Amino acid sequence: MGVGSPEDLVECVSRGIDCFDSVYPTKNGRHGTIFTSKGNLDITKTKYSTDFKPLDENCDVMKQLEESIAGWAKTQPNLRAILVVGSKARNDHPGDQWSDLDLQVFATDFQEYLSGTDWLGYFGAVWMCLPFHPAGSEPQRLAIFAGGHKVDFHFFPLSELLRMVQMQTLDDVYLRGYYALLDKDGLAAKLPPAPGKPFPGDMPSVDSFMLCVSMFWFGALACAKMIWRGDLWSVKTGDSRLKSHLLSMLEWHARAVHGWEYDTWHSGKFLFEWTDPLSRQTLYEIFAHFDRQDSKRALFATMDLFRRLARETADRLGYTYPSSLDEQISHAIAAISSSDPVW
Repeated sequence: MGVGSPEDLVECVSRGIDCFDSVYPTKNGRHGTIFTSKGNLDITKTKYSTDFKPLDENCDVMKQLEESIAGWAKTQPNLRAILVVGSKARNDHPGDQWSDLDLQVFATDFQEYLSGTDWLGYFGAVWMCLPFHPAGSEPQRLAIFAGGHKVDFHFFPLSELLRMVQMQTLDDVYLRGYYALLDKDGLAAKLPPAPGKPFPGDMPSVDSFMLCVSMFWFGALACAKMIWRGDLWSVKTGDSRLKSHLLSMLEWHARAVHGWEYDTWHSGKFLFEWTDPLSRQTLYEIFAHFDRQDSKRALFATMDLFRRLARETADRLGYTYPSSLDEQISHAIAAISSSDPVW
């Protein structure tokens, strides 16, 4: 009875006591005293009236950021709802301690948050903030807080949230999961639940499939020439484009085999879970060091993998793989690779 300080609790538990009855924690709380890992904190002081930073810096940093942002947002009349999406909100492959905090911010007016960055200081020490406004999308602010923790603030007019509520639909970003940090008007609570997975993917058209194949072989020939010249930086740039075409084919192949509702995630995430065993084994061979010979080896391995996947996918889709194009480009690459290099 009467034992309630953090130090006393730890001491008593170590002595086998597991039941306590004390007004100590709540009495201190009512008078503005907070127990932290660095000692007691008196939040009745005037300096804390506009301080939304975490109470204890040794707690879960991202959780602290969430709580700080939610507390601050409640004081902002223009901010009506904030939804957490991405890895922090999904149950399948949930985020880790280094995952970004992705926020969908719905406001009646968000221009004041785009014109400056001082408001970010309410949540902690800011290392940097990048403005990001891709064409056809709403503006974002990508903030890095002390410790390397990233928060993405994606701003939307409130009408976008109203649209989803009225249509009872979810945009793609919410499909794997979401939850509300702020819901002043109760609109987020009216959204349909997240299904936990994306909608089934579309089968590529003949034109899309042939374009992917053509772009791959076009790029492969260009990479072979750059390797021959010893232009290794350009080789890396060209290889990155090749890999984007290869990833498309990996996704199409997996869905052609398992069905178009099969989950291939995005951007190559969790690749070893959804690709076929032979592809998983080959993936270790398709990336090269900054070296001419190794670049040549990796290029041929990439070509072999793409060729197999494209042929098998074409067969399953009922398309005709352009074997003549493959043979012509492959012969040209072999001739270039076997000739004496520039240096």
